[in-house]
Formats: sequence, C-alpha cells, structure tokens
Amino acid sequence: MYDLVNWIQKTVDYVGKSEKLDHMSEDDIKLLNGLPNFVLPLPFSRMLRDVLSESESSKCGQDLDYVFENIFSPGGWSMKMTSACWRAPSAVLDSYGKPESGILLGNLRWLGDYDECVGIYAPAKGNQENITVGNFHGRYCTLQVPLILGNVSLPLSLAACLPDSCNTKKNQKSDAPEILNSAENAFDFAKYIDHWIFQIILNGFFSVDSFFLLSGFLVAYVFFKQADKTDGKIPWLYFYIHRYVRLTIVYFMIILIHTFILPYVGSGPLWPDDAADKFCRKNWWWNLLYINNFVPQGEQCFPVAWYLANDMQFYIISPLFLITLWRWPKIGYSMLGAFFSITFIANFVLTLEYNLIAGLGNIIEYSNDILGFQNKINEFFNKIYFKPYARIGPYLVGILLAYYLHKRKKENADKLSRIHLTVGWIVASGLTLTCQFGLYHQRLTPVGASFYNAFSRTIFGFGLAWVIFVCIEGQANIVNRILSWKPWIPLSRLTFCAYLIHPIVQTAYYNSLRTLILFNHNNMFMMYMGFLIISYAFSLVVSLLLESPVIRLERLLRNKFTSK
Repeated sequence: MYDLVNWIQKTVDYVGKSEKLDHMSEDDIKLLNGLPNFVLPLPFSRMLRDVLSESESSKCGQDLDYVFENIFSPGGWSMKMTSACWRAPSAVLDSYGKPESGILLGNLRWLGDYDECVGIYAPAKGNQENITVGNFHGRYCTLQVPLILGNVSLPLSLAACLPDSCNTKKNQKSDAPEILNSAENAFDFAKYIDHWIFQIILNGFFSVDSFFLLSGFLVAYVFFKQADKTDGKIPWLYFYIHRYVRLTIVYFMIILIHTFILPYVGSGPLWPDDAADKFCRKNWWWNLLYINNFVPQGEQCFPVAWYLANDMQFYIISPLFLITLWRWPKIGYSMLGAFFSITFIANFVLTLEYNLIAGLGNIIEYSNDILGFQNKINEFFNKIYFKPYARIGPYLVGILLAYYLHKRKKENADKLSRIHLTVGWIVASGLTLTCQFGLYHQRLTPVGASFYNAFSRTIFGFGLAWVIFVCIEGQANIVNRILSWKPWIPLSRLTFCAYLIHPIVQTAYYNSLRTLILFNHNNMFMMYMGFLIISYAFSLVVSLLLESPVIRLERLLRNKFTSK
C-alpha cells in the first residue's frame, strides 16, 4: 500500500498478536471457537440504546425500538434489517456483522451486509399526523468492541445497521483500511512472510534506490552529451523550469483527484467517511515546493510523493557535481567523495544514536519484542528513510556512472576482458543479493544496523550500476536483450503516471470491499497483476489527457523562445 508506514505498523501489530495467540489458554481458545455459534439476543437493542444515549436524539431511540418491535414481522423492510432465528429465543440482525470462522487467524472485522443496510427504508409508523417514528433509511456503522483474553486484546469490529436518525461520530466507520485490515486471516501474515523469497517484498525499499540511481544517471548522461556540444553553455534557468513544469502539473492534478474526487467514487463498509484528505488540505503546499519529505510521517499529503521531493532536491544540487566533473574532474571527484561521506556518516550516526531498525527483512526475529520494534518504525522513517541526506547515495552513483561512461567514450576505451566481466558479475551479484537477502533471520546489533543503513543503499546502487554499464558497453548479452526488449519502451513512457495512479487504484479497491479477502501468496499475486494492468491502463489515459499535452506545449514554447 502507498501509506507504507501505517501498513508496516499494522503488520507489526498483527505479528505480535499472532505470537501471543499461540500461548493462549485452552479456555480462551474454546471461547473464541464458540463465537461463530453466537447469536445477538433481543436485549441487544438495549445495548445500542445505551451506546447512543449520551448524544442521540429521542427519535434515534424511538426508531431503534421500532426496529426491534418489527424483528419478527414477515416481509418488507423489517425482514431486510432483521431475520428471526426460530431455533432459539433470540434473533440475528441480518445486515449486522456476526461472528465468523477464523477468529484465531485474525478474522476480527465482521462486516455484515453494507448494501442491504443502506438500501433499507422504514415507513412511518401509523397514519397519524406529525408522526416522528419511522420514515428512515439504514445507516451502516461499526462498533469497536475490545475482547480481552488473558494478555491479548483483540480489537473486534462489529457492523451495526442503525436508523439514519442516529447520526453521531460515536458510531461512524473506522479509517481507511490497509490490505491487512481487509484480510480475514491477518494473523497468518507471519507464516507467509517467514520465507527467504519474501525478502524481495520486505526489502522492497531497494527498488526506490534503483529509481534514484536511474534518475542521477539520466540527468548526468544527458548533461555531459549536451555540454560537449555547447562547450558547457547550459541554459540553467530552463534546466530548472523544465523539470518543475514537467513533473508538477500532472503530479498536482493527481493530488487533486486523490483529495477531492476519490472519496466520492466508491462506498462500502470499509470506505472512509472523511470527504477529503485532511492532510492534503492542510499540507498541500509542502508538496508544491517539493519539501514534503520533511513533514512527519502520518501527516504527509499523498505519502508516496516523498520520493518526488527527494528526487527534486537531488536535481537542484546536481550542477554541483555535473559542472565540476565536466570542467574540473578532480574537484568533481572531491565533491562526490564529500557527499558520499555525508550520507554514510548521517545514516550511521542517526541509526546508532536512535537505535533504529535496519528495515523489515528481519521482522520475524523481533516477534518477542514486537512493541519495541514497532516503536522504532516511526523514527526509522522520520530520521533517515524520507530524508535526502540519507538517501542521496544511489543518486551519486548514477552521476558517477554517467561520467565514467562519458570519459570512456571520449578515450575510446577497449571492451572489458572475459576475466573482468566474470569478476564484475560476481562482485555485483554478491553485493546486491547480500543487501536484499542479508537480513533474513539475522538480529543485528545497533552497530551492525548502523553499518547496514550506512552502506547498503549505496552498495546496492553500485551493483545495479554494473548492469547498466555492461549493457551500454554491449557486453551483457542476454541481460541486455531482455532489458532492451522493445515492448518495454511504451510502458516506460507511462511509468511516472503509473507511479502516481497506482495508490489511488489500490485504495479504491481495498476500501470498496464488501467482504474480507483471504491473505495468501496466490491471491496477492493475482491482485498485484490486476493492480499493475489497471494502473497502466489509467496511466495511458492520464498521459494522453495531461502529461503529453504539457510536454508538447512546453516543447513548443521552448522552440519559440530559442528561435528568437
């Protein structure tokens, strides 16, 4: 999910509860196993009256009594809201959430039937004038009921279909869910992630470093080619304006859609009640200035955009390296060395000082101290993950790679020998695989985590830089053929729009679920493929309607002014 921090915190919470459930007493387990046979008794109406008594109008209470008076009435609206249970002197409210199987696996959100509830209309009671009872529609709400079992508190969420005359914040739906909130077996999550292949997901942070590497490489590669043609005369004002316009118009249109349109395109038991993203209404200008990565996590507008803020900040200072490398290479190397040192030291010192984690790759090793692990997550993201001084390493690697290729081209350097290629592939593969899988079942000391955070992202960048290098040099054979496959070209033109759109697609899907999903590898893979295809389909539309016109207009204006 795009709200990565909340997703991780929920993951940690479920892992902790799963561990505790393994040590529950037999009596507690029997109680949980018996819950699916539980039916809501008729006195449940009195419980609802008590819950709503503090702030609800008298009509709310009268309407609730009206509902329960008709609980055994055949046909009509009462049968939709209520359903008799003839085998016992009690009743089950049909659209209400009811206990289900799989509670020990995390099935704690009993959603009921959202569409049945909101489709209910209760006629006015009797034929007298000025009648106040009845004449209401169903309102879908949730009740949060903590179930204390030993040292475990299970956050039960029970759907309730109330008259819409009961209008209070106390009975509103909960916040928008992440994938785990939408899963009926959330406590099984620990079982599915405890596998070495899942390190690709848990350490998916490195995919962002590959973007930084490519961004730095492309900026520098284009600059050095242009500087050779113009003898270093670069229109620096256009250098910045082009970048800002190129990104911001589409970016901000997507934020507007996310903030003001997305809340109204769906509904369901998990759909949030807020009309618009309150943090975007408050902090949108941080995004406009590309400094939103300095907003604390949890308060960021469109959280996935922290990457754009970092990338823009790197782009702004890139001439420090580009100009010096092109004109005064020794000074340029010194500048790169200084900034590499800054990012190494910043990551090491901050990790050691605040005892930060080294990512999620070894989350299972902290299952006995899951609360302590969870407390470190916020600091990890706020102190180093979002910050430019801790993330610039791969970007610098990209600039260094571009300059090295530029220099080799000018010197007509020979191809690499077979020995050099073999050693290069072994070293590069060893570096990247160690960064990706090295945390599996490893509980690092504070010093070990400090070294990992200080060097892993940059080392991973150097490993990927080798792949780019041998592909451009024409010595990568099958790897180059795969990466240069022509069908990738049109998809590559849509990646920016897909990056902006995919969190909206995911949010709309998970929030509109009517029933919980089963979390397993097969379902997650199928959903991933669905999100991928749908995101790129919408990206094509957005690119044609927004991105391409901006690019064409910007190019037209540039040609017009440069021709004068």
